[in-house]
Amino acid sequence: EGPQTLLRGITFEGGPEGFPESSPATMSVGDPLSDRGLDEWVKAMKRDLERRGFLFGEVTVQARFSDDETKADLRFGVRPGPMVTVGKIFVRGNLRTAESVILAQVAFKEGEPLNPNGYFSSQRALLDLGIFKTVDVRPRDPDSQDPVRDIVVEVREEGVFSGKVVAGYFYAEGFRGGLDGEFPNLLGRAIKLEGRARFNLFFLSGLA
Repeated sequence: EGPQTLLRGITFEGGPEGFPESSPATMSVGDPLSDRGLDEWVKAMKRDLERRGFLFGEVTVQARFSDDETKADLRFGVRPGPMVTVGKIFVRGNLRTAESVILAQVAFKEGEPLNPNGYFSSQRALLDLGIFKTVDVRPRDPDSQDPVRDIVVEVREEGVFSGKVVAGYFYAEGFRGGLDGEFPNLLGRAIKLEGRARFNLFFLSGLA
């Protein structure tokens, strides 16, 4: 093995305001230079750019070594590219659910920077309402290079009513039964109404 290389200096060129301070650094001055750590740092900066809406951002890094290769200076070059913003949001499949209920759970707002993490978080928030069988949140045109991206929110609703019937016969009490049920999406506002009913037909018992 050759001599251990320590970081002597780190500089950044380009990037939006506040960048890369918001990106977690995997190395600092005085640390050993690590190819793995450097690769993770570049990936973290790219993810940070994407969260800010710079989906086409690029991060490059150059290392300059001392003559004895015991010290190295890193220079990161950041080209964010155009910021991608959210365009129109199209809601599909909501036969009973109010569109405002769905949009309230969507992480995207028209005109704001597009954070790709919003696709998953929006799907999870909508499924957590308990009124949809499936939810798909996706770009309207995944291959578009347009700096304005339209979003599609497609849902498949649960049934209007769900419930179960319980019944049994007891010699001393006759037929006993009941119904447990709920309306999970009352008035299309994600309001849950639950109910329980019980009956006992004593006149059919063995003691009647």
